[in-house]
Amino acid sequence: MNELILMLQPGVEPLLEILRKERDILESLLARLRHIAQLVVSHPDRSLASAARQVSNLEDQLGTTEMMRALIVAGIAAKWRMNEHDLSLRTIISRGHPDHAQALGQRLDELVSLTGAIESIRSSLEQSTRERLEAAQLGIERLAGLPLDG
Repeated sequence: MNELILMLQPGVEPLLEILRKERDILESLLARLRHIAQLVVSHPDRSLASAARQVSNLEDQLGTTEMMRALIVAGIAAKWRMNEHDLSLRTIISRGHPDHAQALGQRLDELVSLTGAIESIRSSLEQSTRERLEAAQLGIERLAGLPLDG
């Protein structure tokens, strides 16, 4: 709990720490989604329930981390007496000390890159799942048209 209180202090160091945690979660999520994509390709009949639960757990952690980031950014904005409309992380970065701005910008760029990779894998998985569902439905329709032996 003390770690959470310290982390939610308005300052650049806690913001760097929460961005690191967010990156770690995104990296874990990306690895898990890559694993699922491999399972879908190599073992389409294998149950994916456990992997799906792990992804859901990581998404929950990510949501919490994103909320903590938003609170830290809001705290920094209040501390720096910034307009309420300027509560974006990019605005915080642009108004910060150049050393901090570089570190924060690098972390944010990492998050954007990881998010893009995750979205790409999700899109691929959705397309693969859609194609398999359509093939299964076509097979069922064909079977439904066959006469029953009896």
